[in-house]
Amino acid sequence: MHAALANALPQPVLGRFPLWVLVAVATVQTLFGILAAQFGWALAFAPWAIGAVAVALIWPRAGVYMLVTLTYIRVSLPGLNGIYPADAMTFLVIAGTMMGRLIGGKDPWVSTRLNKTLLIILVLFGLSLLMAHNMSAGVTNWFRHLQLFWLMLSIIGCIDYDDIGHLVNLVLVLTAIVSAWNVAAYVLAEGGRRVFGPAGPFFPTFLAATICQSAVGFLFGKRRLHRAGWAGLWLLYMAALVAAQTREVMLQVVVATIFLFYLVWRWSSKYSQGALKRRTIILVVALSAIAILLLSNSVPLLQSPSQRVIQAVEGRAMTVNYRLFLWKTGLNAFADSPILGIGLDQVRSWNEILPFWHLDPMAISTKGLGAHNDFITYIAETGLIGMAGLLTFFWLLVRMGGRLFFSATTRESARAILMLWLPVCAVIMRFFFGTHMFYSLSGILTALYVAFLIKYCESRTPHSPALQ
Repeated sequence: MHAALANALPQPVLGRFPLWVLVAVATVQTLFGILAAQFGWALAFAPWAIGAVAVALIWPRAGVYMLVTLTYIRVSLPGLNGIYPADAMTFLVIAGTMMGRLIGGKDPWVSTRLNKTLLIILVLFGLSLLMAHNMSAGVTNWFRHLQLFWLMLSIIGCIDYDDIGHLVNLVLVLTAIVSAWNVAAYVLAEGGRRVFGPAGPFFPTFLAATICQSAVGFLFGKRRLHRAGWAGLWLLYMAALVAAQTREVMLQVVVATIFLFYLVWRWSSKYSQGALKRRTIILVVALSAIAILLLSNSVPLLQSPSQRVIQAVEGRAMTVNYRLFLWKTGLNAFADSPILGIGLDQVRSWNEILPFWHLDPMAISTKGLGAHNDFITYIAETGLIGMAGLLTFFWLLVRMGGRLFFSATTRESARAILMLWLPVCAVIMRFFFGTHMFYSLSGILTALYVAFLIKYCESRTPHSPALQ
């Protein structure tokens, strides 16, 4: 094949094209390196940024792969604090997909069964702005939701069915690399500090998704070697979660594992898969052993995460007291405006909105903080109408994946849908006790997995190959 290709191309092209490309790239990179030495390090990456922009606009499918990679980098863009490279890539993927579809004579957005629901949510969130005290913050937050919803549709429109498996594998590999680095850093620090890695505090969100997927891989693996590999990944991700010491993600993993236990037990009973039941018991025992190890506070290397878990269980953690106060305040705000709420992104400034705020001694310590609970945040900010839209969206996602899972008749098809559906269910579970479902890098990860699930469910046919 290589010989035939070589004969088909003109020899001057083969001889000179790679050389010219290398010379041009080296020259441009050298020039920007000189400029970076004079005006700032960021200029050294300008050629790469320009190339990424061109590729994402011309080939948004490749932009999605770059987007997945960039979600692991929490470095603000120059002059834009809190805006990361992944945020910029979302707009490029959206713009590239829109242009490609318009050029192809199609609508700029792909049609799915959830489009109407997403539009209704945006309308309901917009109505909540009628009650907003800080209109600028509310409008900015509304556009953030528009960005993430449009990103979901753009990803669905530009990737192929086979890309889903490749993108999930990319997430698994990148998370494993960062996890290994974090665990090593944690051990070298003798457990004396929390370790997140380049993605910062958002990294446990990635761990929750990959822990779910590695558990599914272990349960449904055909060969012993494959199951051993998935088990090793699961242990690595769990070790990285212990190093991060994020308690709400630990709770998320426990709840998701219980849900997985129920799903697999029910499916294996239907199709007489006794091996799956035995592996499910092994998984639950392993998770229980880790929990007992943390609660025992008997391992010197695990004393810091053990103390955090024990304090939370006993109610002695100050951060738990802060959360209880913020949750109570959020529910009081909801009671004052139950229909429309107080407006999107208003909880951070509710010390200016709520007259009873200053009456509590914890008000000074929690000024500027959100509710630290997505359910309370959205029900306080968007009221019953906004929450009704979100809950409808969640229900459609759960039902979409559930129908496909319970209709699966083979291990391969059951494994494939669980790889995508379980992480989305885990994100929905965390919505009721955790944070960041639609925020920053975690929000982008939510959009990615929701898009993967919808794409798989709407593209899957009886003749579709199994995702590898």
